[in-house]
Amino acid sequence: MNKIVTAIGNKNINLKLKQEEKIEVIGEDIQYEDGILELLEKEININFLIISEEIVNKNKLINLIEEIKIINKYIKIILILENKDEELENILFSKGIYKIIYNNQMTITDLIKILNKKDDEDELKKEIINLRKLIMENSQKNNLN
Repeated sequence: MNKIVTAIGNKNINLKLKQEEKIEVIGEDIQYEDGILELLEKEININFLIISEEIVNKNKLINLIEEIKIINKYIKIILILENKDEELENILFSKGIYKIIYNNQMTITDLIKILNKKDDEDELKKEIINLRKLIMENSQKNNLN
């Protein structure tokens, strides 16, 4: 199950995400920038953090991402931006952003698919590990014969 935190300025999306089976939303939608860091310092096992430009000033995003990654380097951060900015995108991806979505292109269904994608990736990784084990076992059997 994916544990997520939202800081998007939209309580309705937060509530809809809470209704999803494979998603556990931690707390209410965070309404201010410092609230993100405060929550992350208390909750360390969070898979996803969804941040909207409405909550965090675009000029402060890079510093905030750096601070978040210091607290939890494994967290996947999804940013919701108003307008495309390739220069900012490149910087944010270099800082460890997982995904950038533009406000006018996002639906709640799209967001849920992104959040649930991790489960699909984990299943694929498990299958690859099992396949490697089978190959190793067969290889060892062939070497014995």
